[in-house]
Amino acid sequence: MLIVVMLAVNVYVIFRLTGLDESPCLCSGFKQFAVTDDSENSSPHKLVFVVWDFEDFENDVSDTVKNLSSTEAGIVIISDHSPYPPLPLRNSDSVHLVTTDTHLSSSVAESRPEFYISGASYVFLIPDGIRITGSLQNAVKFLQEVSAVDQTIAMVAFPVDTINLLCFDLNVDAKRWTLEYKSAENDTVCDVVDSKEFVLLMSKETLLNLSSPFLRPFSNAVFIQTAYHGLRLIIDRQKILSIHITSLYEGGHNRWKHREAEQRRFHHLYDKLGFKLIKHVNGRQEWYGCNKDTDRCFDTVIDDMPQYIYQGRWTPPCCLRALRETARHVFRIFESEHVRYWLEGGSLLGAARTGDIIPWDYDIDIGIYQDDISHSKHLSQIYHTGIAVVDNDGFVWEKATEGDFYRVQYSQSNHLHVDIFPFYSRNGTMTKDTWFKSHRQDTEFPESFLQPLEKISFIGVNVSVPNNVRAFLDFKFGVGVIENPRLPNANAVL
Repeated sequence: MLIVVMLAVNVYVIFRLTGLDESPCLCSGFKQFAVTDDSENSSPHKLVFVVWDFEDFENDVSDTVKNLSSTEAGIVIISDHSPYPPLPLRNSDSVHLVTTDTHLSSSVAESRPEFYISGASYVFLIPDGIRITGSLQNAVKFLQEVSAVDQTIAMVAFPVDTINLLCFDLNVDAKRWTLEYKSAENDTVCDVVDSKEFVLLMSKETLLNLSSPFLRPFSNAVFIQTAYHGLRLIIDRQKILSIHITSLYEGGHNRWKHREAEQRRFHHLYDKLGFKLIKHVNGRQEWYGCNKDTDRCFDTVIDDMPQYIYQGRWTPPCCLRALRETARHVFRIFESEHVRYWLEGGSLLGAARTGDIIPWDYDIDIGIYQDDISHSKHLSQIYHTGIAVVDNDGFVWEKATEGDFYRVQYSQSNHLHVDIFPFYSRNGTMTKDTWFKSHRQDTEFPESFLQPLEKISFIGVNVSVPNNVRAFLDFKFGVGVIENPRLPNANAVL
């Protein structure tokens, strides 16, 4: 079905474009920029240009505005602060500079770009330095007609004349905090283009239905949000509009400043929209979540349910990565010290299901024989001194404050951790001195499950587990727990 739709769109585009007026003029037909009137949608369409991706220290905003002012469309320039040095703009009823940060002297309307866009029908998103010739109304007509063929197409990208835009698809996996860029099946209709050298046209409604429409960098921010909503773009391959762009940041110092500023904006963008892992087409991965030098990504856990679960998300991938790294470190040390250990609780449950951590789990549980504390260099030191130990790899071994067990933190600042519970045998039953009433699986069990221990693949390594894992988990959690995943406090999630 997808192939049929794509063929229909492509055939239509070729057929329709042959009849478009290619006159080199900017004819918007917008006689007066209306700030609040949203009722008039008859042709010619009311249009507005939005410019907001520019640098204070070097920009072409003034000349860009002069070029766009040859139309009678509105122009909205957006900045998250008051530009310094100030932009040399002429006062005009159709040109508005909107700064979105807080000023005591400004009203809500003066800091909200949507107030200045509400009177338009369609919005052209313009990068700094753009020059445009061609029929804007034909551009709008093209968007309307391709959208009629495929309602998922909500935007048109008009490339700079010297640029061949490449199409990519984007998997926006908000639950897993992950963005994955993939090669597109079609070279004209897709989720994302690979450059910022284009003009993007969409309806006002499409733009203002995004959760954060004016985040920077503008193209990345817009495409992530539209892809999340299942909206796509089509590239203008027939040059309805002719687009040129002036060169910026030719000096080495300004290029460096621009790169640094862009990187900060990417960090802010991913933090704002909630993404920790970016997977690129070439296999490169970018991690924007926590690491050994930061705090972990979530606060104190209440009722065994981290805050992100209530937001419909699972454990951030950077946290899962840190947990795997910490656990493999502990397993390796225990193996070398001949400490008898086994996976416990939800960690064993994840191993039985998928060989990995349960996607919404936030720690790893290990049981050990209490008698083997003396075999462990770090645990023995803590047992006798009560003082935490930072090992040679930066992991922190300590006595837990909540009871008689131990904990290995990912680092001194990042408290993602492995919990180590000392058990001892009493008349053939494994027991311990600290219990958590809220954990239904936290119960005594027959020592026969540990005689002998077995091995299972977990987080990429073979680790010790009780024999007869299914029977052990059924005993701890209830029959059928492997096949029936549930959140720790599922009733609390709407």
